Amino acid sequence: MEIDGVGHAQGVVWEGLVDSQGRFWGTVPAGRSYVALAVKQGYAPGFFDHQGSPLMANTLRLIRDTSGIDFNLKAISPVALYSLTGTVADSNGVRVPSLIALIPIRHQSSDLPPLFTYTDSLGAFTVAHIRAGKYIVFAIPFSLYAPAYYRTGFFGTLPWQEADTINVTGNVSGIDIGVARITVGGIAHVNGNITSGGFPARGVNVFAEYSDGSIAGYGLTDDNGFYSLNGLPSERISLSGDLEGFQTAHTVVSIVPGSLSVSVVDLVLIPSSVTSVPRTNGIADNFSLEQNFPNPFNPSTTITYSLSVASSVSLKIYNVTGQEVADLFEGIAAPGLYTQVWNGMDKAGLQVASGIYFYRFNATSVPAGGNFQSMRKMLLLK
Repeated sequence: MEIDGVGHAQGVVWEGLVDSQGRFWGTVPAGRSYVALAVKQGYAPGFFDHQGSPLMANTLRLIRDTSGIDFNLKAISPVALYSLTGTVADSNGVRVPSLIALIPIRHQSSDLPPLFTYTDSLGAFTVAHIRAGKYIVFAIPFSLYAPAYYRTGFFGTLPWQEADTINVTGNVSGIDIGVARITVGGIAHVNGNITSGGFPARGVNVFAEYSDGSIAGYGLTDDNGFYSLNGLPSERISLSGDLEGFQTAHTVVSIVPGSLSVSVVDLVLIPSSVTSVPRTNGIADNFSLEQNFPNPFNPSTTITYSLSVASSVSLKIYNVTGQEVADLFEGIAAPGLYTQVWNGMDKAGLQVASGIYFYRFNATSVPAGGNFQSMRKMLLLK
């Protein structure tokens, strides 16, 4: 179906409107897994549980009546004026309907959101409301083809590090992504888990490749870091896990002729670089959380923290009553010195009122599991 501002989505089983209080009710077949998406003109589309990308969307396993599927949509900034257009096709020129993800390079300001859209039935797409910055583009075909990053003149999969970087400073066109067909060569099944620092790694692209580099299978890890690949051949195949911001993990799997299953082929991802703006290129000596600057501030302020080892990090804003106002960052980060900018907006994209706020920093080291926590106070004055 055509979703206004998003594109041509496949597999939609229910759609509806909220009432005047923002409430909705829907009926879908039980016993299946879903992702839920909310869209409204003037706001960035949002998946359930504050996720802005379908690659990271929380999966809903609905086996009974379920409530609490809530959304907090963020208003689109008026500076988000640019667009990016292109096509998805194979080496023979066959257009391939796909999901498109526009992923910001994480070495820049961390408030650039990932964006997504769907192509039309002829493989053409437009990503709108793009803020200036550097991005990579990823296409996930709906069927028969393996996902691919954009690189000029290239068809097939490649690590995210080898994708062309697109510097968006105006409207961009001609972003034509080349994808390769999946060649099913057997009936074997492989599954396993992908982790980073002992935590499940969600949204990892998992590829199985023949010795000539052609694609034997593709999968995506779920909320628990679990993946499953089917239709694999009885031979040696290369298995890789790829996620932007991490080193690509590889292993070789030998599937014995006549075998139907190879279970628990696990992979571990290692952060490849910092996941926000580094204040310096050095490695921090310890964990720290600095006082924000400026303070008092209006309308934005910068928060600086340091990590001495790779860690699972969260940085959140709270009001004086203890309610969470904004989630600035949550994920795995490499050692380094970081800055995060808070623009005074809450999770709904609304400007908060003047007053005292607290920012809380939590870092759990990988893989030792040591924990560092700190909280500081700041003042917003208008």
